[in-house]
Amino acid sequence: MSNIRRSTYDILDSHHKSSRTAHVVQSFIIALISVNVLAAIISTVPDIFKPYRLLFRSFEIFSTTVFTVEYLLRLWSCVEDERAPNRPSMARIRFVLSPIGLIDLLSILPFYLPIVFHNKNLLFLRATRLFRIFRILKLERYSESARMFIRVSKKRKEELTVAALGIAVLVVCSSGLLFTAEHDAQPQAFSSVPQAMWWSICTITTIGYGDVTPITTLGKFLASIISLLGVAVIAVPTAILSAGFIEELQDRKSEPLICPHCGKEIKR
Repeated sequence: MSNIRRSTYDILDSHHKSSRTAHVVQSFIIALISVNVLAAIISTVPDIFKPYRLLFRSFEIFSTTVFTVEYLLRLWSCVEDERAPNRPSMARIRFVLSPIGLIDLLSILPFYLPIVFHNKNLLFLRATRLFRIFRILKLERYSESARMFIRVSKKRKEELTVAALGIAVLVVCSSGLLFTAEHDAQPQAFSSVPQAMWWSICTITTIGYGDVTPITTLGKFLASIISLLGVAVIAVPTAILSAGFIEELQDRKSEPLICPHCGKEIKR
């Protein structure tokens, strides 16, 4: 039984692509995820969804069945992970509560929740159908680029936290300043500091919808300063991530390239 479980783990885990079976299974799941996301998007178009309602429903049942079997097999075989706790129960709890485990679970819940609460006409149950779009997050398991982004974010989390704190401080301060400068002139647009945060966020991120604009001299002056500060502050996380990606790529180039078949180092 342990050999079967180990083989199942190797087939499902994206780091083990040496076997043809693993490659076929993972390619099939990637294709199924992609078509699911496309189907979830197209199903929101009434002119397309209504004539093919039965086809969409059949495909959803098939996809959910595959994803459910995949989730159960991952839950069963996750104890073979070298990083998993020795106790199988703890290893499975760790998998269920992991970010990728929660993504796998959320990808199938939208199908089962309406069945469990079939007598309830709740808004959140209808909203869960749209959660099928988030099945695209399952591709992270098979994408080296996505895994690299996560590694870089973890390595630079302290710098990113400081940058996020700086952005939050700028949003709060700018909202307070514009509320003080514009409240009397525009009591509806700047009725409160939280209301002014909408303008602040749009300005700092350089989106600038233009639906709310300062009209007083002081407000325009403050808006000019805040806009310049916003360009500088928003550029900080981009620079942090860029530096992290460069470091990650350099580390990968310095690592030896090992052949998965013979185990010998491959000269670059």
